[in-house]
Amino acid sequence: MKKATVIFLFSALLTVSPLLAEDDGHGHDDGHGHAAAPKTADELFTVKCEHDILHYTCEECRYELGLVKIDPALVRSAENAKGLLTFEPVQKRVARTLLPMNGEIALNASALTHVSPRVPGTVRMINVDLGQQVKKGDVLFEIESPELGLAVGAYRKNQALAALALRNLEREKTLAAQKLSPDADVVE
Repeated sequence: MKKATVIFLFSALLTVSPLLAEDDGHGHDDGHGHAAAPKTADELFTVKCEHDILHYTCEECRYELGLVKIDPALVRSAENAKGLLTFEPVQKRVARTLLPMNGEIALNASALTHVSPRVPGTVRMINVDLGQQVKKGDVLFEIESPELGLAVGAYRKNQALAALALRNLEREKTLAAQKLSPDADVVE
């Protein structure tokens, strides 16, 4: 059997690919001449790495793209019934068999966002769970902030004072138009 190299692209990378995201401008260059990450799925298979070979085929650089090289002996096929891996379309279902293995499950650091409040305070309630999908406008957590309370109170007080000043101006204009008040009161 001729040895073949199987390149496996994690399906999760296709759905949440940081490679398709725009550059965040933080300068992630580690100083050894990497080419810019591909911006589209088509570019993924045409971009060359620092070694001047296709990025996804490079033994040293393919990990940066999330590519894994799988030995053909691990793939279950008609010729190899003892293979550990099979390839099937992605679908939601219950696992048929469990295979105990060591590993580490971690959040995708490229797709993770840290959320910080704009004001100091104490988190009173958290409305979402870790890993839960959220959309723009969802309330993630509620913060109890004395500083924000004081700022809102001052804002409302100034709003009320501005509304009162506007009403007084309108009243003075009306009185001045009826010649019941001097024009100097309107200017003040």
